[in-house]
Amino acid sequence: MGKTAQTEYDFILSMGDKLGKYVHEWIAVVGTEVVARGEDAEDVCEKAQKQHPSATPFIMKVPADEVMLL
Repeated sequence: MGKTAQTEYDFILSMGDKLGKYVHEWIAVVGTEVVARGEDAEDVCEKAQKQHPSATPFIMKVPADEVMLL
């Protein structure tokens, strides 16, 4: 995992219960900010890339609490 991806991954892990508002949605993270969210991964990726054209966003679907395993 590259340094940038590690930053986003660490940020997502640090969010804890705050991820609850994104359950069942796709999110795009750049640095330490959720920059886009939605039901469709491609749309979320496009929104993130328009906001941060020089960055590679970290995209993930947030699972429900009962199935999240780390």
